[in-house]
Amino acid sequence: MEIIIIVIISLLALTTGLGLWLVLRHIKQIARQLDFLNQHDSRMQITSDVNLPPLNELVDNLNRLLRNNRNLQQRLKQEQINTMDTITGLSHDIRTPLASLDGYIQLLQESDDEKKFSHSLDIMSRRVNSLTQILDELFTYAKLQHEEYQLTLQELDFNQLLQQTLFAFYDDFAQNNIEPLLELPETPVMIKAQPEAVIRILQNIIKNVLDHGAGDVHLSLMTNANTHSPAGKPTVTLNCSNSLPEDAAPNPDEIFLQFYKGNPSRQKSSTGLGLSIARGLAEKMGATLEVEVKNKSFIVLLTFDLIIKSN
Repeated sequence: MEIIIIVIISLLALTTGLGLWLVLRHIKQIARQLDFLNQHDSRMQITSDVNLPPLNELVDNLNRLLRNNRNLQQRLKQEQINTMDTITGLSHDIRTPLASLDGYIQLLQESDDEKKFSHSLDIMSRRVNSLTQILDELFTYAKLQHEEYQLTLQELDFNQLLQQTLFAFYDDFAQNNIEPLLELPETPVMIKAQPEAVIRILQNIIKNVLDHGAGDVHLSLMTNANTHSPAGKPTVTLNCSNSLPEDAAPNPDEIFLQFYKGNPSRQKSSTGLGLSIARGLAEKMGATLEVEVKNKSFIVLLTFDLIIKSN
């Protein structure tokens, strides 16, 4: 009996030792694979030839970490590329009006012609305004990145503010042969927001239409008494829809990225920050700004909580 017990214990010890040796051997294999993957830019995964649940779980978790790390590295690499493209683009956007100003200053110094003098001053003024707009967009974007930057909100008539902003762009619409199709209520539409921020958002939306749209634009302001926001309040939505040029293919997932420019060949003087700033301002006021691309139409949806006055 004692011999049998000794044999059983010996077999158990041998089995345990063999199992431990296999586990250690497999862990060393995993370590070698990890070392190889750390030293080489490879998309290989760690493999296992031992069917042990704990080790299989370890391998699965390590492969998940590797995939996450590769995705992170890819995003960082793309961000570096985007940053370099942005710096190049901004350098060009800023350098162009400055170079133009320098040229016209030289013309003014060399010319006594009053007409040329007046013409040069007019062009210089436009170049300065263009440069000011670029710097203002960069400054606003930088402020919006800080959580402590807050807007002071007040009750205002969204409908009235929209009509005033549209009227300010009357000449721009006329120059582009665009007649906005308006569907606006005849009564006030009250929201809580900062007037300057709302105007800035509306200006960015309209400028986007003028710079990148094709054909007529349709704007509607619809109250949604039965549709509630995450805050549990009824909402009002500005829907701005316009046709896209044949060569335009904006990606809705990238439109709000900073410095996004859908089609560089069609760009005017722009940092590509307009809609990114607009969304940032909207979020600071508890509103939402979304875009959709449907049937070759570009749609912008700006939604605020609606204030309903009790009688």
